Amino acid sequence: SSTSLRSVDEPVVGLASEEDPAELLKCYNRDYDPAPSTFQGYLRGRPVSLFLAEVWWSQRASGLPVTIFTMASMDRMKMLEAQCRSYRGPVVAAVYLALPVSANDSAPIGTNNPAHERALKDARARLKGLFDNMEMNNKACELRLLLFTERTA
Repeated sequence: SSTSLRSVDEPVVGLASEEDPAELLKCYNRDYDPAPSTFQGYLRGRPVSLFLAEVWWSQRASGLPVTIFTMASMDRMKMLEAQCRSYRGPVVAAVYLALPVSANDSAPIGTNNPAHERALKDARARLKGLFDNMEMNNKACELRLLLFTERTA
């Protein structure tokens, strides 16, 4: 049987389920360890524990068969936007946000820490703005944006 390719000028809407981001959050964070990452832990071989704080998942589908995966920190959002505007296919971006704490702090992420709450609120607002702009632009990428945080000491 022959397969026909769809033009990127005709994006498909609604392929992603609204449940997909929630399921990803639940699955990824199931074994989250809130103990902060330390240099000593790194030397002992302790794996880092990233918390998936938020997921934005495009409802568009480009039909292009290649997905670009990238990672960035919050100071690289302009570069991520440029990348998304230059490629109309799927782009998955993992954005990293460090949340510094004391080495003995084992409280859950964001708990009673105004600095963390402000940093998360700002990061979410900036990333949502980027995501919304890309969703409105049919010539931009099909973006899946993931905000990961790490408690570091």
